Amino acid sequence: ESDVLTELPIGTVLKVLQLGEGRRIKISSTTKGSTIEGWISSKTKLNEPLVMKSRPDLGSCIAEFEVGGQHEVKSPITVRQGEGLDTPVVTELKVGTIIRILEIGKENTRRAKVSCDSAEGWISTVTKHGELLIGKVEEMGGSGGNASL
Repeated sequence: ESDVLTELPIGTVLKVLQLGEGRRIKISSTTKGSTIEGWISSKTKLNEPLVMKSRPDLGSCIAEFEVGGQHEVKSPITVRQGEGLDTPVVTELKVGTIIRILEIGKENTRRAKVSCDSAEGWISTVTKHGELLIGKVEEMGGSGGNASL
């Protein structure tokens, strides 16, 4: 048994340094300019995954999500009252809905508080398998966001 260095929030990007015995892996992670290195379990005792491989470009995709950013829904998304996936559902957003990011998740960086014309709440920006649920919208000139034909 060894000392606990820290708890890693859901969505933390890890680099695998070494495979250990059984379910153990040695990892490093850099957050807020500080790098931590240590051993973690890759699976639960019931063999359920605790970490999963992400797309190589996933970190850069998530980095593009910023407070104030305007995005388009690419896949139907559930909007919830809170950051947690166990909070009550507010609504579902349809493909093509334009949203604005109000806050990035503190516990899970794949989650964001957003607003649109019909709702405000928390969504997943990326699936747990690394598929983007929203895409960046390049803002057109003008202040209203509506185009004239």
